[in-house]
Amino acid sequence: MVMIEKSSTDSRRSVLAVIFAVSLAVQLSSPVLARPTGASKGDVERFQRAFAGAIERGDMPQAADLVRDLAELDGQASARVLMAILTSGRPIGWRVVDTAVEGLRGLREPEARAYVIKRAQRGKAGERVIAFRVLKAYAPDTQAREALLAALRAREERVQSASLAALREYPGDHAGFERVLALMEASGPGRVASDARLVLVAWTGLQAIIDASDWRSWWQGNGESFDFEARSGGDDQADPGDDRSPRVRTVPESPLFGTVDSGQVVFVVDVSGSMQVEVGLKDSPSMSRLQFLKRELKSVINEQLTDGALFNIVIFSDAAKAWKKGLVRVNRKSRQSAGKFIDALKADGGTNTLGALKQGFTISGADTMVFLSDGTPTHGTSTDVDEILGQVRGWNAGRGLRVDTIAFLSGAGAAATAKGIVEFPELAKEFMSDLASQNGGKYRLVD
Repeated sequence: MVMIEKSSTDSRRSVLAVIFAVSLAVQLSSPVLARPTGASKGDVERFQRAFAGAIERGDMPQAADLVRDLAELDGQASARVLMAILTSGRPIGWRVVDTAVEGLRGLREPEARAYVIKRAQRGKAGERVIAFRVLKAYAPDTQAREALLAALRAREERVQSASLAALREYPGDHAGFERVLALMEASGPGRVASDARLVLVAWTGLQAIIDASDWRSWWQGNGESFDFEARSGGDDQADPGDDRSPRVRTVPESPLFGTVDSGQVVFVVDVSGSMQVEVGLKDSPSMSRLQFLKRELKSVINEQLTDGALFNIVIFSDAAKAWKKGLVRVNRKSRQSAGKFIDALKADGGTNTLGALKQGFTISGADTMVFLSDGTPTHGTSTDVDEILGQVRGWNAGRGLRVDTIAFLSGAGAAATAKGIVEFPELAKEFMSDLASQNGGKYRLVD
């Protein structure tokens, strides 16, 4: 997995660089490098020396350039090096992570792609998650698709979810549908079932079906005649008005959070000063964004999270603070405790988006983050949205945390101006949309 990047002294960088170089050399010491299809053994050795030097100096842009040059040589040797870099466990920075992932996606040599597929089949959990992220770009490769379907039998849920995220880019067929549906039925409520449903929706175009039992009912009546090839061409074949249309389950939905479909979730919510802005709600007394947030967050915890689910809450303004150290099991006592914590929240300070996301990633065991903010970053070690997006991609490379985002912009404009608050809603929308799409999540706009 890729670690969260930390600052270090020159001596610490030097030690890390030496360790990294030795580790990389050990991982690459295979006879296959004597028979490269692209990069030669000499190319790899020169890369190792130059890359270790760039890491020692802390020159991540140069390290990324070196990775890009190696990827352009293509071949199995390049694939091995790039995967070794991504799975080394060393702090290499988000630019290097991005470049290595894009390099793997751009490989064209059959042996190079076969190596990535092999790692997707046989690697450790973090390595498989990274490989599945790459395999999205290999669609409709049949070997890659079969590797993704085989991963549905994995023990680790993050591996299953990562394979499902990639399968959404591939065409469906009858056998694949049955395997995805079987996983949805076996997993029960939670993120895996939610991710499986997204695959079935992508393959059929049927947005209305929610439960696994309803999918099974529809499949029994329509499966034999359904034409997946026609669907991939954009043709919807189900008539929602006929007798075979599925039942639509009514789910508890929050006007702010929508439906939270994970049983291992961390809520990361904005309590900065701009949350004082009043929102316009139909058939409801006037209230601030924070008051609305409090009401809806308690509602989600009380009505949507089932007993036994796991959750935590991170609040942020100038800095980020977690309610508890780790995930807490949902029960009567934890619901009451969370309610008291939420009731005590006050709106004040700036928006430390990077610090909030970093805090959320420290919550071990979460498979989903629900990130809510009403604006763009103003505080923290970085307020550059591209930098923040890159950092998150780096942290999430081998973890596979789904990041659902909510841009809470109700009241933007006159209401915000009245309180002397300057907001940039279009930039906030773009950032929150990108954050979700780059991390397998859902984007929700409330304005």
